[in-house]
Amino acid sequence: MNYEKTAAALEEEISALKTELIKKETALLKLKKQSANFSSEITTVSNDEISKYRFILENTSEEFFLLSSNGRILLVNNSASESIGYSQIEIQGEHISVLNPDMVSDNFSKLFTELKDKKTISREIFHIAKN
Repeated sequence: MNYEKTAAALEEEISALKTELIKKETALLKLKKQSANFSSEITTVSNDEISKYRFILENTSEEFFLLSSNGRILLVNNSASESIGYSQIEIQGEHISVLNPDMVSDNFSKLFTELKDKKTISREIFHIAKN
């Protein structure tokens, strides 16, 4: 009798595991479909187009700062570099708080969240030049 109860308990456990596996496989298939949809929405940009945009960005009189989601400076254009007194290479990788002490991680996270929600924001931000 002990043996039969153990076998029955094992069969019940196997059945529960199969059910759980089916649920997880279903969820995985859903994620794969979402991923495929997302991938098909991504458009390809040619190197020529990238070069044109980079040229415009580098040569505009407006200061441009490209920041990561955690506030690290990824890229600045010539106007921004001249204004802050740092070379593009010097400032790359620094946190934005180097230029604006008010932009500590918490403040930047809130600003970045607002940008993600609204898709566009406008702020007048003061920065400290190197020199």
